[in-house]
Amino acid sequence: MAEKDTEIPGSPEFPSTVWSRLIRDAEPAAAEYLAARYWKPAYLYVRRRWGRSNEDAKDLVQSFFADAFQRGLLSRADPARGSFRKFLRASLENYLRNAARDAKALKRGGGVKLIPMDAVNEAEMAVAREGNPEELFDRDWLEAVFERCLPKLRGMYEAEKRPAYFEIFRRYDVEGTGQERPTYEALAREFQVPVTNVRNWLAHARGRWQKLIREELRETAATPSEFEQEVKDLLRG
Repeated sequence: MAEKDTEIPGSPEFPSTVWSRLIRDAEPAAAEYLAARYWKPAYLYVRRRWGRSNEDAKDLVQSFFADAFQRGLLSRADPARGSFRKFLRASLENYLRNAARDAKALKRGGGVKLIPMDAVNEAEMAVAREGNPEELFDRDWLEAVFERCLPKLRGMYEAEKRPAYFEIFRRYDVEGTGQERPTYEALAREFQVPVTNVRNWLAHARGRWQKLIREELRETAATPSEFEQEVKDLLRG
C-alpha cells in the first residue's frame, strides 16, 4: 500500500496568488515574476501566431511584460471575466496588433531583461509543432506548469531522503515514452527493490504530482468554479 501523502501547502481562498499579486503590485519585481513563469508560452505564441523571427519575438515578449506594468495593464484586469491564462493571451494578442502598427514597440522595456535569453534556444525546438496557435498556447502553458512542478517534487523527496520515489517517477512517467519506457521489473532490478515498491512509489509520486499541478492551476483562477474549468481545459479532466 502506498504511503499516506503529506499535505501540499496553499490556501484554498480566492482570489489567487497570481491575480492578487499582479493586480495590486506594480513594482518591477512583479513584472519579473510574471515573465519568469509565462515567458515561454508567450514567446512561442508570438513565433507561431505572428510568424515573428527569433529576435523580434524575444524583443516583443520582453516589451510586453514590461509594458504590462509600466502602463498599468494588470491594474485594469478583472478576474471575474475569465482565467488568467486567457486574459494573458488576449492581452498579448492586443499588444502584438498594436506593435504591428508601431515599430517602436520593439524598443520598449527600458533595457531590463525579463525573459531568460539562454533558455530561448531550447524553446525554439517547440516552434515547429503543428496545430492551432491558440491550442498550442494552452499546451505550452501546461508544459510551463510541469517545468515548475518537477523541481518541487524532486525537492520534496530529497528533503525526506526518498530520492528513489522521484527517480522512478521521472524514468517511467516523465522520460518514458512508448517502447522506450522501462518496465516495472527493469526498474526494480535497477533500484534493487521489489516490484511492489516500484508500483507503490509510482502511485505515491503521481498523487503528489497531481496535487502540485492542481495547486499551480489554482493560483491562476479567481473562483473555485474557474479553477475546475482550468483543470478540465488543460488536463482534459
